[in-house]
Amino acid sequence: MHYYERKARNRWAVIRVYLYTLALTLIPMAAALIGKSLAVEAPPPKAAPAAPAEIKTVEPPAERPPAPVSLGSFTITHYCPCELCCGVWADGYTSTGTKATEGRTIAVDPAVIPYGSRVVIAYEDGTKERYTAEDCGGAIRGNHIDVYMNSHQAALAEGVKIAEVYIVEE
Repeated sequence: MHYYERKARNRWAVIRVYLYTLALTLIPMAAALIGKSLAVEAPPPKAAPAAPAEIKTVEPPAERPPAPVSLGSFTITHYCPCELCCGVWADGYTSTGTKATEGRTIAVDPAVIPYGSRVVIAYEDGTKERYTAEDCGGAIRGNHIDVYMNSHQAALAEGVKIAEVYIVEE
């Protein structure tokens, strides 16, 4: 048996002992927290059904979606899947592995906006667009968002904009 095989076997033995010890420690603690023993108890006898009272229907309150949280003012630029915009990564896939889609995909700084976040961009002209943070880029740092477009001409035509950005917590 080689050195690394012995080391791996010993590692698994240590892990098994650790898990066994952890289980022996947590089961009594869980029982103490619950205040019951872990023995199975018979359910209490059911009472005879009472006469039906007048039934009132109560509708649950309508759930409101959480309000978007403002992240402040961002610089909005646009990119496409060409080599000019993406360099060697010009295959149409994002850094999270999804296929980039116009109207959905944006590139963000993951330190500012986490991947997978739903983002609303409110432009100065009053339009609001909803995107998903799925990509990042070498030049995307801080309060900068790059919106995905299907063509290079469309990305250039949109230009650079300043907009208020909101993150929608779902």
